[in-house]
Amino acid sequence: MHNIVEDLYLKGASFMSEIASEPTASNMLRRYIETNLQFILTHKQHVAAVAEIVMNVRDEEGKLIYHQPADNAIYASLIEILQWGQEDGSFRPILPASAQVLAMTIRSAIDLASQQLVANPDFNMKEYTKELIQLFEAATRKSPI
Repeated sequence: MHNIVEDLYLKGASFMSEIASEPTASNMLRRYIETNLQFILTHKQHVAAVAEIVMNVRDEEGKLIYHQPADNAIYASLIEILQWGQEDGSFRPILPASAQVLAMTIRSAIDLASQQLVANPDFNMKEYTKELIQLFEAATRKSPI
């Protein structure tokens, strides 16, 4: 099971490496969402298997091995994108606590797509991606003065 999880994470990291080449924080956030959702779509069964493993595999003491709700490392790259967007002036001011909430919300919306894709054969990932991007562009948009 460890190999299944590790393989998916390595494939995901390779698949999403192009995000770093985006010239602006706005483009980077858009690509982060698009690439994550595209990866889920193209690796649907593998993602579903890893989700089951992460949420259920426990050690001898009954503690989850992979799923650590208090581990905020998964949000770090999103928080960096949000901070960069403030620095380059493309995003509205976002307090550190708000950046954490926004990063958690983005990540949760992406992760929910994998559940929907498995449970609902009619789930439209293309429309979901489009709407999610619009939602978070609006959430980060700088207000006109």
